[in-house]
Amino acid sequence: MQKAKVFKVDDKPITVKELTVKDVLLLFNQKKGLSFESLLDESFLPMASNLTIDELKEFSFSELETIWEHFKEVNSVFFKLVRATGMEKILNELKETAMQDFLALYARLRKQDTPEL
Repeated sequence: MQKAKVFKVDDKPITVKELTVKDVLLLFNQKKGLSFESLLDESFLPMASNLTIDELKEFSFSELETIWEHFKEVNSVFFKLVRATGMEKILNELKETAMQDFLALYARLRKQDTPEL
């Protein structure tokens, strides 16, 4: 049975779900490697949570961290298997890529919101 967890962030109910083998294969096969932008893609969000991209953009970084911690808890077996098979290096590379992608995405969004002087 697929695990899920419901919790609240600022009174908003959030559900995070355990990824299935099919979900992980789709992510790796369709995206040809993961990045932060691919994780925020609409096709991934239904696999992992009840959130949309627009909803995610409204959260602070500390709130996103809370969501991530619950996601890791629900997907603990997946992360344990990754570590046990030596694929942790791949996760570290994905994490680094995700941070770079996120910062670039954030910079693009901020540039759109900031008027030229």
